[in-house]
Amino acid sequence: MIPRASITAWRKTAPWPDNTQVEKDLVLSRALLLLFFVFVLCSPSAGLAEQEASDPEDMEQFFEELLVEYETVVTADRSEERAFETTRAIERVSREDIDKALPASVPEAIENVTGLFLQQTNRGAGAPILRGRIGPDNLILVDGVRFNTSTFRTGPNQYLATINLHAVDGIEVVRGPSSVLFGNGALGGVVNVITRDPEVTQRSFSSGGGVSAWLGSADRSGGGAASISAGAGPVAVLASGSLGYFGELRAGGGFVQPLTDYSQRGWFAKTVYEPSVDWRVTGAHLGSTMRDAGRVDRLGTGEIRFYDNTDYLSYVSARHRGRGVLGEARASLSHHRLVEGQRRFNCAPGVAANQCLTIDDSLLARERVDSDIVDSFGLDVTGRTTLLEDRLTILTGVDAYYDIVDSYAEQAVAETGFVFIPQSRGSFSPGSTYLTAGTFLHGRAVIHDRGPGAPKVRVEAGGRLSHFSGFAPDVPELGDVNYRYTGIVGSGGVQYYQPGRFNLYASFVQGFRAPNLQETTVLGTTGSKFEIPNEDLRPERSDTFELGAKAMWGPVGLSGAVFRSHIADAIDEEPALWDGENTINGAPVVQRVNAAKGLYQGVEARISLSLEQVELGADIAWASGDLTTPSGETHPARRVPPLFGSAQARYSDPKDRYYGALALRWAARQSRLHPSDAADPRICGVGDLRLEIDPSCDGTPGHFVLDAKLGVRLTTWSSIKLVAGNLGDVRYRTHGSGYDAPGFGVRAMLEMSF
Repeated sequence: MIPRASITAWRKTAPWPDNTQVEKDLVLSRALLLLFFVFVLCSPSAGLAEQEASDPEDMEQFFEELLVEYETVVTADRSEERAFETTRAIERVSREDIDKALPASVPEAIENVTGLFLQQTNRGAGAPILRGRIGPDNLILVDGVRFNTSTFRTGPNQYLATINLHAVDGIEVVRGPSSVLFGNGALGGVVNVITRDPEVTQRSFSSGGGVSAWLGSADRSGGGAASISAGAGPVAVLASGSLGYFGELRAGGGFVQPLTDYSQRGWFAKTVYEPSVDWRVTGAHLGSTMRDAGRVDRLGTGEIRFYDNTDYLSYVSARHRGRGVLGEARASLSHHRLVEGQRRFNCAPGVAANQCLTIDDSLLARERVDSDIVDSFGLDVTGRTTLLEDRLTILTGVDAYYDIVDSYAEQAVAETGFVFIPQSRGSFSPGSTYLTAGTFLHGRAVIHDRGPGAPKVRVEAGGRLSHFSGFAPDVPELGDVNYRYTGIVGSGGVQYYQPGRFNLYASFVQGFRAPNLQETTVLGTTGSKFEIPNEDLRPERSDTFELGAKAMWGPVGLSGAVFRSHIADAIDEEPALWDGENTINGAPVVQRVNAAKGLYQGVEARISLSLEQVELGADIAWASGDLTTPSGETHPARRVPPLFGSAQARYSDPKDRYYGALALRWAARQSRLHPSDAADPRICGVGDLRLEIDPSCDGTPGHFVLDAKLGVRLTTWSSIKLVAGNLGDVRYRTHGSGYDAPGFGVRAMLEMSF
């Protein structure tokens, strides 16, 4: 929670920067850029690289490491497989990619993934949009463990950003439904965050570690991280910690956005025990805290928020790889605790925006503190069997996750001298529970194979039986809410492929998502809306048809997919009344309802060229979503991104002394708006702080942004990396986000290992 006194004292000075401060930020950016070039010119790495020149890399291995399509992934089919050979649109962001991009959070680490659009309501947040779907329609995993909880807000949220970035080894993104393999949700796709592993060397003792420090100019940010690892025999351990402070963000053109500063800490520990080549036991704990993440997109109604999040995830897993029919078995037990705190400040009527931002007691009418705590306990067991000389693979499993929710709120008003009074209920009913469980069977068979190197035909099919139940006591005007659903989803596909050459596939995949506790029982302001409960909300289902192709001609790689997803009982929202009012504290009253049907469709494509030292790549994605109400009215779905894409060019020194890259990010205008989008200040607000809605709003303008990345190896144990973002200092906002993107700025990181 955020102590009111400390926040009031912290914000006594007006957050409006003067021109002098803006000029200082620009000078700092250019100074960091100049310092980087000095490091490059003075680096002793040239002599070091000459010593290593006698050990050139094998070209085939070089291509496999450079091309994403050749990487091994585990998320597409819950087992290890080359990404190029899967029947899914999947992309992996490696630790190397993360280190070169220097993102501030996990969401920012994947913002350049093909077909993924990133929405950020406030700093310290980040919600991926996959195939037009956002929030709980996308499933987040950590090392295959379910991260979504029953209180995830529908629409934009910050939960992916609570994962400790410095614990991450790679991130796999699957575009398209995956409910057969992963259960509830996964209508738009899956984001699987894979954490770092300590290395088991089987030697008597080994150790290592590293430290890093970074600075950023666009938000006057800074931070650092440290890690240490050790191993002896079959046991290895790894521990790390990180902290960072992010100041108020300067947008393109010099506008410094108020209350965009926050702080974050993270920690991570993992132990691996490998008594034999067949067995591996892992125990891990990762956590993070985020403090004072401000939100001002409702400033036009006089409301300011601060978010505090604390997240803990612990699990223990065991894996056995056999040499017979049972190829592999895995089991995991997990506990995930999410603590979400909000402090809301409502200014008195007539208070100007710049005065409201100071959060002075004399200007406030009301304060409210909300705290939600979710404990999620999980069990996941899978087994993989191979038959008929590896021509048939069968994967089966069971999983169950049980959430227990506690929630409370306090409120204070100016008339009583801001004495906080406990409320009868927080956002949720204390003692609420939610169960999601299921069992699945998935098979894959090669039905045509003329031998090594020849094209093959493979078919696959699967099904899942899922059960969901939710309970919430004493929901206002509803009493106890108790609902349950059981359903079946299936999938099937066929592919014609030649490993390393081409892969043509067609698939039909069903998705299934039951309404969570946030959608059925929440009462209160959840963002730009005041939501009221609906115990009659039904699950939404999707039937998705996808055609995809992947191909390689030497150094050229191509991939693309076309999808069409039909939605039944799509969860939408409609205007409603609460106590006879259609607005509460300036926020419109809405209720989640089931639309009659929905349709999402789109196209994604990517091309890459990898030569000896040069890598080129470009991607593009388009999606469209429409919802039809029970009355027959059709309107665009919420927050569907516009046509967007990126392009990159990178040169790597053959002696591994340095690298340099240019990256272009772009998006077209989005003018197809849901009725709620047209009333959302994040999309249709006007002015620097978007205090008023533009009645003639035609959507979000497009943008083109150019970034530069540079890195140099100083010694065998140290390196420096730099990213110069938004070189043109363009002022823009990604569709649906609550603040403008960073203007020109430089972020530099120094890394040392031992």
